Amino acid sequence: MKQKLLFTVFTLILIGNTFSQTVWSSYNTVDGDPGENPYAMASGQLDPDSYPDIVVGMLVGNKVLLYKNNGDGTFASSVEIGTLNGVSYIAIADIDGINGNDIIVSSYNDGRLVWYANDGSGNFGTENVISSTVAGAGSIYTGLIDGDSNIDVAVSAYSANKIVWFSNDGGGTFTGGEQTLVSPITEPGDFDMADFDGDGDLDAVVTTAEWANGVIDVYYNNLVPSGTVSFIVDSNNVSNSGNTYLFDVDFVDVDNDGGLDILVSDSYGDFAWYKREVAGTYTKTTITSTIPNPGISEAVDVDGDLKNDLVLSNGATGGDDITWHKAEGAAPTTIGAEQTVDGSGIQKQVYAMTINDFDNDGDQDIASISYQAPSDGVYWIENLLETLDVDDYTLSNEISIYPNPTNNVLNFKSSFNEPINLSIYNLLGQIVLSQTVNNNTVLDVSELSSGLYTIRLNNSNEVIKFIKN
Repeated sequence: MKQKLLFTVFTLILIGNTFSQTVWSSYNTVDGDPGENPYAMASGQLDPDSYPDIVVGMLVGNKVLLYKNNGDGTFASSVEIGTLNGVSYIAIADIDGINGNDIIVSSYNDGRLVWYANDGSGNFGTENVISSTVAGAGSIYTGLIDGDSNIDVAVSAYSANKIVWFSNDGGGTFTGGEQTLVSPITEPGDFDMADFDGDGDLDAVVTTAEWANGVIDVYYNNLVPSGTVSFIVDSNNVSNSGNTYLFDVDFVDVDNDGGLDILVSDSYGDFAWYKREVAGTYTKTTITSTIPNPGISEAVDVDGDLKNDLVLSNGATGGDDITWHKAEGAAPTTIGAEQTVDGSGIQKQVYAMTINDFDNDGDQDIASISYQAPSDGVYWIENLLETLDVDDYTLSNEISIYPNPTNNVLNFKSSFNEPINLSIYNLLGQIVLSQTVNNNTVLDVSELSSGLYTIRLNNSNEVIKFIKN
């Protein structure tokens, strides 16, 4: 018997701009004693269940540890994946195209960039060396740098004053050796890659970690059809002054207007973002925060309104450990006042955090590490997203979708006589599918990954949620 779940769509009135309000749990300890000075962290699905797991690396303790998610708000005891001298960064991606996500790690002290292959059950073998000559190996980016379908790897080489990348043949073999992405650049720190100029290839935003002299620059990728990659610096420098110690940079849509911006944390300066203007120049906006030393910053929808909010960790030993700023109003949105995620003070110098739906309840939680003893541990904080009561809304049109959850298709039935223009968003607020549907139509969602999605009707503020198995 076909089961049908009716979703009544609502339009918000009188009480603000969102459908829900976000509060946070107290911190939950994953591991109170992982080893000395945990510094790097990533999360993703590493075993066959649907719950994200956590990987942590030690800058001094030198271990790479896997914490498998038990699915009940707890994590299994750590499993040591490998040992590297001074773990500086961890990424998760499917390097060899089989058995799901693998683990990629850089080591600052011995210049190594390695990956660990997943056997499909969340077990990992010995390291596969991409390079052992990346002097001062730091931040990692994984993506389609040369435009083919294979996950390539880029890494900053702090001591060699460059950023390099390695081309993947699709099976985890990196042919052609080290290739230059940016050089020379004095003491490169964090960087990110995305299609900033909208021409279909990956550009880069790069920070330098020079004390009191750091710069932020964009490099445009001049990828040609043959796969030849070259990067040219933007003639308009994003920022070449007032930067004390640049720690984190990301290409993200800060104001939710559909275009990428640049979000930056200066550990001894500002938490700020930069918008590229029509003239090609960059406008800086400083974000008011009580955090004395901005650490990791992320843009993600934490309150379920399909707009990127901002989350910031504290790189100092005093003050709130993690805070967030709500995106307010219609696009382009404004940045709301700072709110506390974790003000316990238990975490000292949160140099890494990762945001994911760790309890699989449809909202984004936060996992973090505390670098400084005596609380140098691994923690996670649950997002207790609370949906507002139906009394706070006024009834609009009725739309039903079924089945929900679904494996392959969604059936639509509504009181509309005209076609419905809709977009489907994932939990990161990214559009994964846009289409026009008619009453009694069928929408194919078989290519979507498992998880919670939101359907937004493009000619209104109305939304429907569904689960893809």
